[in-house]
Amino acid sequence: MIDQRTAVTDHATPPPKDSVLRAVEEAIAGLDYGSIVITVHGARVVQLDVTRRRRFAD
Repeated sequence: MIDQRTAVTDHATPPPKDSVLRAVEEAIAGLDYGSIVITVHGARVVQLDVTRRRRFAD
């Protein structure tokens, strides 16, 4: 099962660096298996995608 969340920021105003770092830290802390993709446009972080995977024993 895959649980995917996307957070998109306002393109007019870049988010503060510490809020981006906090969002990445929270994504990592809440993830056992999966991936985190950071999208950058014009040297600014504009999107953070988290794909969470659940693994089940046989």
